[in-house]
Amino acid sequence: MTDRFRRVNRMTTKKITLWLVVFLFSACMLSGCATFFAGREQPEIHLTSIQALPRDGLEQRFLIGLNILNPDSGNLNISGLSYSLLLNGRKVASGVSGRMTTIPGFSESKVRLQASTNLISSLLLITELLRDTNSTVDYVFITSLRSSWWPVPLEILEQGSIELGSYLSPGAELKGDGL
Repeated sequence: MTDRFRRVNRMTTKKITLWLVVFLFSACMLSGCATFFAGREQPEIHLTSIQALPRDGLEQRFLIGLNILNPDSGNLNISGLSYSLLLNGRKVASGVSGRMTTIPGFSESKVRLQASTNLISSLLLITELLRDTNSTVDYVFITSLRSSWWPVPLEILEQGSIELGSYLSPGAELKGDGL
């Protein structure tokens, strides 16, 4: 009876240890962004321009200009970015890039990346804007930044409102080639 009790006790201890390791690993992964930049300044990513590219069938592509700031003294090694632009809560454009560079400490880098539209969401947004008398468009630009040595992406948000003003009044022309 004692041998059986010892075997069961060892198995229970192993299971408890395994669950404790899994729990601690999960807690570390969930707090990944905070751990990744603990004691470091978080980078900033700003949307600086949007330029329409030639259309390919029903797909509209855009050239997105970003300014990535590294306010920390250490290098910022980016292995990839994914990004989405939401207008009035609808995802209208998104893209990814795996060709990134190292940004030295206390510096910034301007990059231009391609994004494609979500056709259905864009059509719904246009319909909503034509029906709504509100002359404000809320935007959210979401960027997920990945480091080559850390598995959890850092999510950076830029959000605000764009006043359309006279662009929505009857007879007004929409001018310009981007933001």
